[in-house]
Amino acid sequence: MASNGWNASLPVATFVKLYTNSGSGPATMNIAFCNTSTAETNGVRVAISSASDARGITSADYVEYNQTVNSGNVYERTGMVISPGESIYVFDQFGVCSARVHGFEGN
Repeated sequence: MASNGWNASLPVATFVKLYTNSGSGPATMNIAFCNTSTAETNGVRVAISSASDARGITSADYVEYNQTVNSGNVYERTGMVISPGESIYVFDQFGVCSARVHGFEGN
């Protein structure tokens, strides 16, 4: 079982495809947002979708929507099971967070 991490500084109001499970088995991932600004953000979103890009995300794909992350704090979701072909999309309405996905990929 391989482990790895992927990270990005999030642009303003733009989805970023941070991880895609391209393996043949499920992956277990943790998703963390770190607010690096002096202002809070209430626009953090996470979607897990089989869509090829952000235009294909539907309301059923969201696991977080407009979550608040206070200044200098971290918000994390753990143990998210990602099926083969699914991707993790992250979004920050105000572009003040960095995001990281880390975990284990199955075979």
